[in-house]
Amino acid sequence: PGLFEVMGQIAREEGVAHLWSGTWASVLLVSNPVIQFFVFEQLRLLILGRRRRRYAKEQQQISASSPVGFLSPVEAFAIGAISKTVAT
Repeated sequence: PGLFEVMGQIAREEGVAHLWSGTWASVLLVSNPVIQFFVFEQLRLLILGRRRRRYAKEQQQISASSPVGFLSPVEAFAIGAISKTVAT
């Protein structure tokens, strides 16, 4: 049986509302990674924005090898830990 056949069978035997029975559990399960990603990205943008402003204020040239656009591994780990703590 295909997807639509199974969906039709469930709707006939148990009602249309039963097709949505696991939706709230899915919404709850996806909220933690969404919050974690959002907090991580906001902290990353904050750090990189401050770094760019500092470089601009000091009038330093930004080259491809400068750390302005990238987080160090320690910074990435720290904001990852912070964002996981906030999300949990």
